[in-house]
Amino acid sequence: MGNISYFKLFLTIVLANLFTAFLMFLFSLLMVYFVGKGMSEILKPEPVTYSTPHSRAQAQAQQEALKNKLVPRSLSSTQQRSQTNNSDGLEAKRNAYKTNLEVCNFWRGEYSGNKSKYNKRMMDNSCKRARETFVY
Repeated sequence: MGNISYFKLFLTIVLANLFTAFLMFLFSLLMVYFVGKGMSEILKPEPVTYSTPHSRAQAQAQQEALKNKLVPRSLSSTQQRSQTNNSDGLEAKRNAYKTNLEVCNFWRGEYSGNKSKYNKRMMDNSCKRARETFVY
């Protein structure tokens, strides 16, 4: 009993330490993986929706159309109603064009100051929208 092999004791302690270090390394890898996966789910960006002048004009036009449907009118004034609707529609289109042109000019100024891909894309889209809503 009094004869202790110090070499065997040393190897046992070294192997136990190496095994413990390996287990800690595996545990930390698993923890980093699962915590990172959970954080990416939490921090996933939500799609951003912007209220564009075009969508505001559409919403306003829909509200006006709904208001026109709800207001009772006499049948004898059908010609007057069609003229009023045509002028209201033309006025709404002019307002939409004016707003779209302002947005286009804004993004032109932004792009001239900072020539980034984002500013270029926004300028192109807003100017395209302005061209599409041009009223003769």
